[in-house]
Amino acid sequence: MENHTYTRRLKSVIMRFLIKCFIILLTSVLFFNCSTENERSLTEEETKQIEKQTLSLAENWLNSWSGKVDPEKMMSNYHSDMKYVWRGVSPPGNYETSKAGAESMTTLDTYYELIMFNVDQTIVDRNNAVVFFHFDDRNGSPYGKGAVSLMMTRRDDEWKIIYVHESTIENHE
Repeated sequence: MENHTYTRRLKSVIMRFLIKCFIILLTSVLFFNCSTENERSLTEEETKQIEKQTLSLAENWLNSWSGKVDPEKMMSNYHSDMKYVWRGVSPPGNYETSKAGAESMTTLDTYYELIMFNVDQTIVDRNNAVVFFHFDDRNGSPYGKGAVSLMMTRRDDEWKIIYVHESTIENHE
């Protein structure tokens, strides 16, 4: 009887060990191997191409605000799951609220002439990047001056903005 109890305990210990090993293995496979294509090192050429594409998208986004606001052009830059944090307003806006806001601006007599400067890019991997920059309105609008971080993602070879964080900048003159 004692031998039977020992055998049952040994089987139980071995089974728990195997389950733990399986969980560790499964976690490792899911965590480390789910995007090996995305994680392999980018070549210098690939990095420069991504920088060019994402800077172009940032410029398109900024230009959609210049002149009379162009809601169609603006919304074409966004991913459908996008979020927009504007100057500390909470909660963040989404695609629908951003679209409504852009459309409402077409009725205003505001014309921006925006310029981009202090651009900084971070290429996270081949499908994700961040473009940060300051902007200013040559027409002097108080809302035409700020800092923006655009988080971008690529799906099916097309870059879209998935997150915008815009904030004011103070003059330190």
